[in-house]
Amino acid sequence: MSNFLAISTVTAAINHLLEEIQTDIPGVKIHNKPLDIINSEPSANMLNLFLYHISYNTAYKTEFLPTRNSSGELVSRPKIGLDLHYLLTAYGTDNDDLLSQQILGSAIRIITENPILTKDIISDAIKSQEKVQFSDLPNDIQTIKLEPEMFSVEELTKVWSSFFQTNYRLSMAFQASVLLLDTKKQPKPPMPVKERLVYVKPIKQPVIIKIEPQNLEYSSDAQIKILGKNLQEDKTFVHIDDKKVEPPVSDIAHNKISIKIPSGLTAGIKKIKISHPIMLGLEPTEHQGANESNLGAFILSPKITKITPQEVNRGSILTVDFEPPILSNQQALLLVGDQTFVIEKHQKENNAINNVSIKISDEFPAGTYLLRLRVDGAESRLLVDDNPDSPTYLKYVEPYVKIK
Repeated sequence: MSNFLAISTVTAAINHLLEEIQTDIPGVKIHNKPLDIINSEPSANMLNLFLYHISYNTAYKTEFLPTRNSSGELVSRPKIGLDLHYLLTAYGTDNDDLLSQQILGSAIRIITENPILTKDIISDAIKSQEKVQFSDLPNDIQTIKLEPEMFSVEELTKVWSSFFQTNYRLSMAFQASVLLLDTKKQPKPPMPVKERLVYVKPIKQPVIIKIEPQNLEYSSDAQIKILGKNLQEDKTFVHIDDKKVEPPVSDIAHNKISIKIPSGLTAGIKKIKISHPIMLGLEPTEHQGANESNLGAFILSPKITKITPQEVNRGSILTVDFEPPILSNQQALLLVGDQTFVIEKHQKENNAINNVSIKISDEFPAGTYLLRLRVDGAESRLLVDDNPDSPTYLKYVEPYVKIK
């Protein structure tokens, strides 16, 4: 990259290059003047090189991304990539258009034969032009190329008439790119690197295929199995809703993880995923980011643990204990046979309850009824009689309440 003299140095280098026109038409003078000024001067054999526009180079636009940290300190020097747009105009003595065409033809030949401003051309221009003697453009690693710009007559005329309000003269447009300008401010030097370490690890995304069982009844020691691929890594975490668990290494295999459900889970549909943190270093430590699996799901059903009393009179209170506790933001229903009792929000004011009391109305039909608790769509299980000699074989028998 170059200092602030780079733009004028490029113009001086092109001037120096165009001096070769003397071999074709001796006595031609080269100027760098605005179009309205050069048009008002006495006619002579002249070639005017005018920088009429400067634009940011498209390829270097990303270099304007933030170069400072959150504290506003410079962390890297921005690169300013520029394209320089020139108009080359020829003038003949006594406004002889034939002469001006010859001068412009010679200039086009020179630029076509020298499409790159080499370090030698730039260095020679600096030596011959005192105004740019402190330019460091020859040290720039970026090559500056000269390329024609395909302007129509209307576009060229607009530059002359709209911008400079002067009569149009035969001209040629070309650009010099890309020019990199340097900035003065230096970022704070970072501390030297004590040791360079490179770690290569294959990316193996864990995949959940199946959760067993799909419907799990809550208990303090309930377990699930996660079946899938690439489940084992240096460190493996299981996320169930907002709970994060690290299973013992002995319970993890590449295609299966066995895990005891964490405490504090509520009943309902539970989302589950696997994550593998990135472990790097001589002594592997956890780094930012992780490989995460797809989402799986299973149902955690509530469990009715106690019914008080087992036989209840109409008009009396029935109390049902259950686990896990129900939170105030959960939807809960108690089903007595085919009758539904909504567990109202006011009964969950303590944020978590593990029992609920309902009043059996005087009109409730007497009989024996199965009890179910439904929380966020997950329903408690009913026990099936598996005794072949029983009159209720293969029927639901528990939990139940007798209403008298």
